[in-house]
Amino acid sequence: MRNKRDRVIAPACLVVALAVAVGTLGCPSSKGERLVLEGGKRMDSTAALAAITRAEASGKLDGLEIEHYVAGGLPPPYYRSEQFRLFVDHGRDTLAFVVHDVTAKVKQGEQFPRHVYKLPASPSDVKTIARLVRESGAFKGAPPAEGERPHDSMRTELVAILGGKEAKRVYAGAEPAELAKLREVIDPLIARLKAHGVHQVVR
Repeated sequence: MRNKRDRVIAPACLVVALAVAVGTLGCPSSKGERLVLEGGKRMDSTAALAAITRAEASGKLDGLEIEHYVAGGLPPPYYRSEQFRLFVDHGRDTLAFVVHDVTAKVKQGEQFPRHVYKLPASPSDVKTIARLVRESGAFKGAPPAEGERPHDSMRTELVAILGGKEAKRVYAGAEPAELAKLREVIDPLIARLKAHGVHQVVR
């Protein structure tokens, strides 16, 4: 079964509400893609950390997905929505980068187009990303409580997904220092995906 978790920005009719919610609003998609807000089952930190540790040791995801998502800012064309994914696609460990084109002209009720880039993930990619997620300490213990944020603030999410359950950590404002090493690895991978990945525009 195809894994469809690419995040979707709400259509143009909800742009103002989206900016107010800082990336937490969405609307149903006819293609069934993941919404920015997903009411999935929660996975506890122990299970998430165990799955991440297994991936680090084996270099295989075995159904695990790791997602790094950044969103927020002023309403389009200034809004930012970027998703880096490490997941299993058609039985193959895969790297993906999904970015919304919020400068595109869309009709009321339409979603902004998404640029999707994909490449096969090597065992080294899996091991490195899993290790850096583990070393960040994000999934040690319970998630911190989310406080109120300015309407135009940035938001970083780090998510581990397995078996239909997810463990998520949300960081408001600037990306936290504990994710800096992960970012140092993700940025070159995103550049590689954009330069050499299979590119698709999804509307």
